[in-house]
Amino acid sequence: MQRDMRAVCDKHGITVCAFYPLGAPYLEIRTEEHPPLVEHPLVAKIASQRGKTTAQILLRHLIQHGLIVIPKSVRVERVKKNFQVFDFELSAEEMAQLDTLNRDGAGRMFTCDFYKGFERHPEYPF
Repeated sequence: MQRDMRAVCDKHGITVCAFYPLGAPYLEIRTEEHPPLVEHPLVAKIASQRGKTTAQILLRHLIQHGLIVIPKSVRVERVKKNFQVFDFELSAEEMAQLDTLNRDGAGRMFTCDFYKGFERHPEYPF
């Protein structure tokens, strides 16, 4: 969730939109200790207790942190479910538990490598 960047944005009244708010399994570094967030046991436990999907829990978590979320899906049923995050709130304890899953940049890195020639752009950050 890039806490430092969000703090600067908050200070200057800049709204932040979560990029890949449900994770990007093909970009994430997968380990037994760090499965993709939609498969994480803690997220699954909270989802099961609340009768929600793991995606709904992750989206609600970001929304309660004040982030804009625009999850991508090509399946109509998932799009509908992704909208069903406004009928509940996560408790302070659940929020704190989910916050512990934050790995900052260690979990994945979106580098735009699929754009041919991107690395030659004058503002290429990597």
